[in-house]
Parts: sequence; structure tokens; C-alpha cells
Amino acid sequence: MMTKNAIFYFSGTGNTLWAANQLAERLQNCPVYSIEAPLDFTAIIDTLDQVVFAYPIYGSDLPLPMKQFLMRLPLGERTIKTYSIVTQWQFSGDGGVLIREFLPKRFALSGSAHIFMPNNISVAPLENTMTASPTISASTLRPVRTVGSVSEFAL
Repeated sequence: MMTKNAIFYFSGTGNTLWAANQLAERLQNCPVYSIEAPLDFTAIIDTLDQVVFAYPIYGSDLPLPMKQFLMRLPLGERTIKTYSIVTQWQFSGDGGVLIREFLPKRFALSGSAHIFMPNNISVAPLENTMTASPTISASTLRPVRTVGSVSEFAL
């Protein structure tokens, strides 16, 4: 029997969506849902064996939309194996495990990955921002913890 997985994400700039899609591609048959979509998440979650919650870190904390989403998750008797993916610039301040404060008990956090991403903070003077042309390459995107394969970390 195949395990049913899904990724639920919030992405302010697109970084977390990118990370969620990268994981989903490797897992195969793993849908990716925006928590801001007008969907019946209770119906979706009740069919799953494992879930991943992906979100950026805002000031060493979860973003408010993710907190609100997590607090509205359905209660239930059946335990669902849960993972978190945290996208960050410099550090997360335990952002991968802070999710426990907002998860109903049925969601058992089994692991977390912190992924360094380009930041969205500009400290350049406004007049110089139009001339800057930063290049993002695969070498600038580096995981905090490297695993042998995606299957070792995920689901």
C-alpha cells in the first residue's frame, strides 16, 4: 500500500514554494497545496498518512498565516506523521520545531529541515537598487543539514 503524502506551504516571496516543489518532485505523487487556497483542507488531511508543512521564518518565528492555518487544522484520533521545511536567510531560531506549539496533537512532528535561501531584505540605498543585478545559482542555496537522499529526510 502506498503512503499518501502532501505538502502544505506558505510562501511570501516564492522561496518556500520553490523548496516545496523540489521536495514534491523527488517524492513523486505528492501534491503541494498553498494554505491560502480556498480548499477543504480537513477533507484532504483526513486522507493522508504523512504531511509536510513548509514555511519561511519571519523574525525567528512562523509567519502569522501559517500559525492561523495550523490552529484551524482538524482534530482527530488518527496520528499523522509530520515534517517541517523551514526556509531562512541566516538562522531560524528553532523555527522548524516551533510548529509544535500550533499543531493539534494528532500531528506527530518527526523531523525538520532548514534550508538557506536568498534573502528578501535590501539594505542598499534606493537609488542603487535599479543597477544591482544579483545572480542566484544552485551554489547559493545550501541546506543546513545534508542528508544522503531525500528519502532519508522526508517521509
